[in-house]
Amino acid sequence: MRYTFLARFLPSMEENMNGTNITSAEAAQLLGVSERRVVALIHSGDLEAQKFGKSWAVSEESVRSRLASGTVSGRPPYGQKRRNLIQTYTLMNKNDAILHFVFDNESKRVVKVETDEHVIASPVGACRGIGKPTTAQLTSWITDRYIPETRIGLREILAKTGCKDPAELLFQTFGQNLTDQYWFRPEGSDLDWNEINYFHNPYVGNVNEKGPGSGTPGMLPKWWEQRDGKNFLIKGSGQGEREPFAELLASRLYKRLLEPQDFVAYSIEEYEGKPHSVCKNFITEHTQLVPLREVMSCFRRPQYEPYNYAEYVEVCNELGVADIERQLAKMIVCDFLTANIDRHDMNLGLIRDSETLQFVGVAPLFDNGRGFYYSAQRESDFGSRPFFHTSHPFSEYPSSQLALVRDYSWFDARKLDGFEDEIVETLSRNELLPAWFPRAAAKQFEIQLERVIEAQEEHDR
Repeated sequence: MRYTFLARFLPSMEENMNGTNITSAEAAQLLGVSERRVVALIHSGDLEAQKFGKSWAVSEESVRSRLASGTVSGRPPYGQKRRNLIQTYTLMNKNDAILHFVFDNESKRVVKVETDEHVIASPVGACRGIGKPTTAQLTSWITDRYIPETRIGLREILAKTGCKDPAELLFQTFGQNLTDQYWFRPEGSDLDWNEINYFHNPYVGNVNEKGPGSGTPGMLPKWWEQRDGKNFLIKGSGQGEREPFAELLASRLYKRLLEPQDFVAYSIEEYEGKPHSVCKNFITEHTQLVPLREVMSCFRRPQYEPYNYAEYVEVCNELGVADIERQLAKMIVCDFLTANIDRHDMNLGLIRDSETLQFVGVAPLFDNGRGFYYSAQRESDFGSRPFFHTSHPFSEYPSSQLALVRDYSWFDARKLDGFEDEIVETLSRNELLPAWFPRAAAKQFEIQLERVIEAQEEHDR
């Protein structure tokens, strides 16, 4: 057995380490690194050693093992570090491979896309028309699947899951969500969609956010639960707990005016003493939600709100979507009645068959939590005119957007008789609202309704 100078004076230390000891300088020479780096590797546990005074007795066996593994330094060169940060995935639609992409985990960007020239099953919004997505387009589409940085409780979610950011959380759940069947299969993996997807397989909701909630955007706290084989979204609220009551009221208004397939019905349940809205997922394993933003970025020039109403109608007609103007009329009128300020370009859209890739209709009305005078803070905010608020997605002015309606044949104001009482009853359940608010809101609704009736009469002349 060979002894170094230091080890000759430390026979008991050598026995404790069960092998030959070398100095930190000798370890550095073998590894091709600095002596300071050897000390850092000792502290990190990557090398076995014991300290004697100011010197280290390093296990030669641990040094040889590190050399044999090909890892000669705990801090890899820049090129190797970059390689460790980059990973290749296959974008899948169920079990069909769509394309391969390389993702940079540091910059959170797609840096390479490998695919055939024409990708028929590529996600709408990830490319222009039918073709190969660019790295920027695919990056944007993936980013839209993250939990946003503005999500209430995001810090707790990341701490619970051990993820450093929403991107890491999304990729740990293979990019899945419950609005489509796309997912990211890591290179070299033989994962099967039927074994991991949230439509067929059990998952844990608010206990472990490494489920469908990791791919559900939105600012409010939310999670998914499975009930009798169905997926339900549970959504919290912001300041004042207004959103769940607005969701419930909107559902009651829609039930009076619309067909059941035109809207998503919400109820209220209490979790940890706070009201939450609950609804059943309207997407199945056979359908996909394609938001307005993705429709327009794919089939027309990319743009920001407000969108051109006529252009969107034209695109939908070209895609074979039936009754698009009637369905948009229902949305615009109902958003005017409820003073909804949150019908942004991801809160409406189309439904596509996930297998034929044909568009089969308009998505039902969903996500109505910022309605019923959400921004009103003082009684003076209400008046004798329609409530002042910003509308979306075709005009920031509610009256201008209402003027776009081409079809009132479905609208019967008589169906809303007595709805003011429902407003008072529902909003009175929110203990955080000021006492004057429910009746002021009911009075304001009468003004909104009168304006819609006037618009209908003008249209029918």
